[in-house]
Amino acid sequence: MLSVLKSGPFVSLQSWGEFGRMSEGVTRGGATDEHAYGWGNHLLRNSFNVLALEITMGGFEGVFDIDTEIVVTGAEMGFKINGSPCRNWKVYQAMAGDRIELGASAKGLRSYLSVSGGFDGEPGRSVVKGEKLSVRSEQATSWESAVGRLTPFEFVPEYRSPVILKLLPSNTVKSDVGARQAVLDDWKFKVSSKLSRMGCFLEGSTICLPVQGILSEGVSRGTVQVLPSGQAVVLLNEHQTIGGYPKIGCLTHRSCNRLAQCQPGDEVSFEFTTVAEAQRERREFLRFFGVKQESLPSG
Repeated sequence: MLSVLKSGPFVSLQSWGEFGRMSEGVTRGGATDEHAYGWGNHLLRNSFNVLALEITMGGFEGVFDIDTEIVVTGAEMGFKINGSPCRNWKVYQAMAGDRIELGASAKGLRSYLSVSGGFDGEPGRSVVKGEKLSVRSEQATSWESAVGRLTPFEFVPEYRSPVILKLLPSNTVKSDVGARQAVLDDWKFKVSSKLSRMGCFLEGSTICLPVQGILSEGVSRGTVQVLPSGQAVVLLNEHQTIGGYPKIGCLTHRSCNRLAQCQPGDEVSFEFTTVAEAQRERREFLRFFGVKQESLPSG
């Protein structure tokens, strides 16, 4: 088990997500940064969908009472084992009695603490100080030690500002020459302090579209809505399932992962991409991590 000695306000157990229930008003949830989450399980040779701790903005400490293997991926939070600095994106041995610490986030926003076999529990629930998290080490997909495995340099993101987000334009933007040009040249934003697993508000440019409202329709992770004030908000994993605000488009999954690591004040802008390119990128990503859509939990 992992005894939680300290837990920040936004620490939760997350899987890849739950799919197939949008018609019931239930969104997918799951890890906000699929890239960092996926690499944690990949390095430990876990199944792609086992539970990890998502730690937002830092402030976590715990003690293991079993021997296991662990890795921290994502944001840099001064990861330590027994007070000794450790690297993100590298697997370490954790012995019974070892103390794990993650401080305030220096770069990025969300870290993922993954263990061999994954944690046991209910996906999506918050983790609080004083509880004990069961570790499913006996259910790991491989008994071969993963200690020392690390993510190749070229796959470790640099959490720096400014960030360019790839956008699939909406029909509204496609049909408006001025809006298309504004996306590329004029609209510049900063990430607001109003961010959560549901969405991220952007401050800066005021967006003017030819329509002020639409009939409510389905929305997805990455949808960029425009509020009546002209402010943009990007929907993330725990978004509502329908919305009536006009949209300028939808971010690719890779850009959603990157936005999930942006801190308040980080500068962002948009760049158009195509459906074909977004689909190719997504297929490669899912194939690499061994994600099988039919194996994901659903209603």
